[in-house]
Amino acid sequence: VLPKYFSSEWSVAQFRLPEGSQYIVAFGHQKNTVVILGLDGSFYRCKFDPATGGEMTQLEYHNFLKPEEAF
Repeated sequence: VLPKYFSSEWSVAQFRLPEGSQYIVAFGHQKNTVVILGLDGSFYRCKFDPATGGEMTQLEYHNFLKPEEAF
């Protein structure tokens, strides 16, 4: 069950992450992007559309603790 925030008018974009880790999220230096860093070594870069909202598009993924892992 997601918090009510995700169905509110303030939730512009969403991205689902694997459970079991903690994450830090920040806006990226490119327009309409966010960077997500996981304590498990994961790095995601995603793009969102501020006009339509909805699911973000994953642009990049790396795991700095497991460099052989990619998807």
